[in-house]
Amino acid sequence: MLEEKLRTALKNWAIDTSAYTLFYYPTVACVQLACGIKLNQVLKDRATAALVDVWLSRVAGKTLDYTRRNFNPNNTELRGYFVDTLTGMGVFVPVRVASLALYGVEAEKIAYSVGINIAINFVTGRPFSKFVLDNWRKYWHYSK
Repeated sequence: MLEEKLRTALKNWAIDTSAYTLFYYPTVACVQLACGIKLNQVLKDRATAALVDVWLSRVAGKTLDYTRRNFNPNNTELRGYFVDTLTGMGVFVPVRVASLALYGVEAEKIAYSVGINIAINFVTGRPFSKFVLDNWRKYWHYSK
């Protein structure tokens, strides 16, 4: 029983972490470079993100399950858009700001980069959750 729960938890962690990582890492790195953040700072931030997101992606996945269940139980499109998008931003944006600040990125560039990332999240948040994450979970037999 405990072994099965552990196996399921590890599988769900791998599913959520791989979906977020494969989709958002290249996107965020490109935005940071386009905002004038130096390549070495982007690489350090992405390396830090890799370590942090091992934990944070699963938190985002579990938080998304919770917010969908409690704030969009009927899975309506408009509400789903806001629930999925704001959940992702609420989990990841504060960590991105802290990570960039940790590596000495100027406040103006952090604000610019985070602003663009928020805009991208408004475009990609729901499509990522609905079409990428949900299908990735289905493919790999995610268990709630």
